[in-house]
Amino acid sequence: MSLINQVLTFINDNLLRILTDLENTYQGIVEDWSDKLNISKPRVILTITEVNECGNFPDETKFCQLITGIYIPENLIILMNYKSNLGTFLHLFIHHLQACEVGIQKFTYSRRIEELRLPWCLRPSELSALVRTKTLSKELLTHRVLNIWTHEIKPKIKILSEQIERVKNVVQSILRASQLIM
Repeated sequence: MSLINQVLTFINDNLLRILTDLENTYQGIVEDWSDKLNISKPRVILTITEVNECGNFPDETKFCQLITGIYIPENLIILMNYKSNLGTFLHLFIHHLQACEVGIQKFTYSRRIEELRLPWCLRPSELSALVRTKTLSKELLTHRVLNIWTHEIKPKIKILSEQIERVKNVVQSILRASQLIM
């Protein structure tokens, strides 16, 4: 098997598999929270890439600061960097709760207007989510959720970070070697 195929296999077996395992774990928590609050269930997608506050990946726009996650109401998606903490996860879920309460279309529209007009720290939906995250944390961050975070999610985050570094080093070596050939 060629080195490239080995790297691709490594990415699939060690990065994407762990990301999927983490997503499934987060998805189970989201489904419990959604059932408890009697709302629709968003989908959790984890990324290794950083996300900016406008919902794009870096370098697509220079006006948006980097963040660790975003709620995409049009698709009912919680998109988070895999290293996001439990507070960020709950905060993004609260955005989903907000959207369910006022309606997805209305939330999406008002959120876009806020993004155009105000910095993140002054947006009403963000301020409201900060307060609601605090008030609902006692109800939603149960002993069970904290155990899952401590014993399942955090160890996988550590393993994934280590695997990312391993494959990055190999890929950089391949790139250096290919530059010598060209």
